[in-house]
Amino acid sequence: MAAGILNPPGDIVAEEKTFQAKYVGSGTFIISKPKRNRRKLRQARVKNRRRGMRK
Repeated sequence: MAAGILNPPGDIVAEEKTFQAKYVGSGTFIISKPKRNRRKLRQARVKNRRRGMRK
């Protein structure tokens, strides 16, 4: 298989989907995280009960 077909040059998707922490200085970090999947986020909201709701 050709590696160029699976991973074209200039593809930055892999960088966006990884957890990264960049040290800025004096104990400060810039943390980048992948976005949460909308479907999973909705399911978590539906499944988790809210505080104060009646049964």
